[in-house]
Amino acid sequence: MARIHLTPDLTDEIRFTDVDLTISVVRRRGGASTAQRLRRLAGDTKRVEVPIFDKLNLSVAPGEAVAIVPGSKDAGVLEFFRLAAGTLIADGGAVERRHHVIPMLTRSGLLNNSITVRQNIWVGSLLLGLTPEQVRERLDWIVGFAGLEKILDTYAKQVSPLMRRRVVWTMTMATYAHAFAIQRSLVVGDEDFQEKCWDYLDGLRAQGVTFLVESTDVMLRRFCTRGVVLGNGGVIADTTVEEALKLRRIDETEEAMVREEESEDEDWQSE
Repeated sequence: MARIHLTPDLTDEIRFTDVDLTISVVRRRGGASTAQRLRRLAGDTKRVEVPIFDKLNLSVAPGEAVAIVPGSKDAGVLEFFRLAAGTLIADGGAVERRHHVIPMLTRSGLLNNSITVRQNIWVGSLLLGLTPEQVRERLDWIVGFAGLEKILDTYAKQVSPLMRRRVVWTMTMATYAHAFAIQRSLVVGDEDFQEKCWDYLDGLRAQGVTFLVESTDVMLRRFCTRGVVLGNGGVIADTTVEEALKLRRIDETEEAMVREEESEDEDWQSE
């Protein structure tokens, strides 16, 4: 976390300036000849360079909640979030941040099954950039908000996916960050806990916390105030959320979220 360069005097919270990015992808070889088929059977692959961004420019002001919407097949939404958080370095141009951009954790599979919930909170919080002193100070808040009192010293493998999602969501919120990058779901857990999450997120937004969000249409309409459509190497549209959703290439986010949750539930039941 400390290695990510910050620009404290930046007027925007996040600024992309002429950002170029090309990623290397491994793909199976095509072709219908016998030799090509044999190469595929042998697992032969080829590495290709895929251009993602070409002179991407975008500024996000403090306190904005921006819906990030894919407008083409290779829109680069994942790469955009990684660039914003500083876990991916652009080939050209600059990504400037006023504060650290914290990626939202929602998947229960991020917990280590071989250690307790308490130990997972410590490990995860330190990885998110908190100091040991900050973890000690915020542990009670994490436990209280997520309702972990009865399972705190239980091994994570014995905890249901629903409760595990509570742990990782609340642990992320305990960073008290000025900016979050959220993919998939803004809220987690059962209906009551989801409402609790919404109340907390609404409070953060009112305090001026910045959000970059890729989620379902329903959640984006509920929370975001601006829509940015990515595609063709840059920004296709910078508009309202409703107009941005009209340009969404295909809404696979909700289906992906359901598949992830079902997979986590099956993994837990099989253990």
